Amino acid sequence: MNTTAIGPELEGRTIQGRFPLQRWLGGSQGSGVYLTEVDGARQAAIKLVAAETAGAEIRAAGWAAAASLSHPLLIRVLHTGRCTLDGGEIFYVVTELADEVLSEILPQRPLTPEETREMLGPVVDALSYLHGQGFAHGHLKPSNILVVEDRLKLSADCISLAGSAGRQLPEPTVYDAPELSRGEISPAADVWSLGMTLVAALTQQAPAWESGSGTEPVVSESVPEPFASVARACLRLEPAERSALNAINARAKTENTGPENAARKDAVPAETNIPGTRSPSIGRPAVLIAAAVVLVGIVAAVLLHTGHTPSQAPVAEQPPAPAVSTASPPPSGAAPLQTPAPAATSAPPTKPRAAVALEDAENGAIANRVVPDVPAKALQTIHGKVVVKVRVQVDASGDVSDAESESPGASAYFTRLAVEAARGWKFAPSQSGTAASEWTLRFVFRPDGAEATADAAAP
Repeated sequence: MNTTAIGPELEGRTIQGRFPLQRWLGGSQGSGVYLTEVDGARQAAIKLVAAETAGAEIRAAGWAAAASLSHPLLIRVLHTGRCTLDGGEIFYVVTELADEVLSEILPQRPLTPEETREMLGPVVDALSYLHGQGFAHGHLKPSNILVVEDRLKLSADCISLAGSAGRQLPEPTVYDAPELSRGEISPAADVWSLGMTLVAALTQQAPAWESGSGTEPVVSESVPEPFASVARACLRLEPAERSALNAINARAKTENTGPENAARKDAVPAETNIPGTRSPSIGRPAVLIAAAVVLVGIVAAVLLHTGHTPSQAPVAEQPPAPAVSTASPPPSGAAPLQTPAPAATSAPPTKPRAAVALEDAENGAIANRVVPDVPAKALQTIHGKVVVKVRVQVDASGDVSDAESESPGASAYFTRLAVEAARGWKFAPSQSGTAASEWTLRFVFRPDGAEATADAAAP
């Protein structure tokens, strides 16, 4: 059987007459991710894996399983299948397209402790859901922590049934637990990966560690508490000794990261139970990740699609390059490393989208519109768009007296820029001289720049 070469040269082809390979987003040996569209309009990501690639059958089975799952913190799997391409067999999976990817943020800057905390909550929630459903993620790492619109999510195109034996797994990385090399897939392996990812988010690299060395990874002294203790509790060689997810969340939420805790080396106590789902409370994705994405800018930049790579939804497995979806700016609250703090600049008014705002704008209700001036490096971390809504209170003189984000899950970095810009807006004074008003400003950040529109709040 021939093996299909998967790379940029496949751009322009169509998979099963339905999914055009519009643009190469990245890949690794035997697999690749492309921009595609669903139903002729909606953008998505499609991942191709040559059927003869090690572990391809296992990955395809995971895709099928993921298609049956539904959780707001997991990237949605839209379609999966198998087909022939250029004489070779391939598996494919179509997923949501991510705006930011955490692995693309980290090369620009580390996440702050606050961004890391914002990233950690959604990641733990998503893993708790998977574990409660009898699955393990199996490939948790920065390239699989993404931001979609205003929410930090985990990739879902690499999950496996917990307890399954995974033969022919891809070459392990430092993010993979020791037992994965023996084909043992379990929730405890995800906890190890979480510990590695946590350190990488704060220091821009996972702890150096050699599989088979018989020693546990050394967490750098530069990692602040409580994250250092959390990471050590995750990175136990024995799976049974690793922390439970609920203990990780509790420690990160309640302990302070100030210098008075820097000397604490005690590990999070291990627990035997792994919690099921709990109602998602995402806050701002640190990420990406633009996490929170990323994610969430993670996933702070989070926060911000694994074998994934920057782009998307199923992302290709490879180190990120700039980023988010999935995002250093994305999931985050601080600007990219060595990038001057962005300033807000005035831009000519544009017509707001909402009908109620359109009339007011044409009558001069908006006297001065301020659009964030975003560094090019930050914009490059966006693969789709980041939307931030800001509710502003306007006094009788037309000045903004208060501005507050209405996008609690959006990138902390871009949210900060939007709120700062919103405070500089100016509206026409009240005709009565006494009436105040309320507006919702909508800031949209894309790779080519930012724009802002306004809607007058309904009376």
